[in-house]
Amino acid sequence: VFGQVIFSRAGHQFPTDLGGSGQFYIENLEPGEFTASVTTSEGFACTFPITFNSGGRPVTSLGTIGCESAP
Repeated sequence: VFGQVIFSRAGHQFPTDLGGSGQFYIENLEPGEFTASVTTSEGFACTFPITFNSGGRPVTSLGTIGCESAP
């Protein structure tokens, strides 16, 4: 495990492990906007907004997402 990603919305948190290439697996999230917080085992931390659309199909790639260090 390289780190952790926590998806947050409306006071609820949904954590998942982060792999060394940025991969993660999470299921049963409702569609909508979330804040993603990434923390790596090396101490890097950042946050970014992310939207999961409805559609009923699994998402297998989010593409490249920029993540700048949190203050």
